Amino acid sequence: MKKRNILFSSVLGVVLAGGLGYGGVYAINSTQPVKEFRSQGKSEPFESFEDMERKSTLIVIGKKLDKEVPTFLEDGDGGILGGSTISDVEVKQVIKNTTDNEMEKRTVIKVLENAASGAISHGQKVTYSVNGYKLMKESKHYILIMDESSNDEGSISQWER
Repeated sequence: MKKRNILFSSVLGVVLAGGLGYGGVYAINSTQPVKEFRSQGKSEPFESFEDMERKSTLIVIGKKLDKEVPTFLEDGDGGILGGSTISDVEVKQVIKNTTDNEMEKRTVIKVLENAASGAISHGQKVTYSVNGYKLMKESKHYILIMDESSNDEGSISQWER
């Protein structure tokens, strides 16, 4: 009887270990790695922080909200030609505003970020960034030094944070 219990326990242990091992392999193989794409872009050089501040049209302290819309430009071969994210930011304080848009505390603005993270058309998870830019994190506060978009009237582009 004792041998049967030991044998049963051994067989059960092997089955459990095999099942966990198979499950572990399955879990590892089922997660798709994230492909990373980076590009270098030209940006307007500034002599100093004061120069950047002087040339900006909007400076705010804002909190990144949870809504964001990543966009990717795909090359058709599984690669990325470009990407960006439109993020919602709640204004906490306006430091400078020379735009035609009235801004006050609690105004939600859309900010173009030079990075994106998400899935492209065939399901591959990717991240894309320009000049090493990192996406703002949800619920974090940032000082945003921005200029109005020259391509989309009324939109804001972020220079630095």
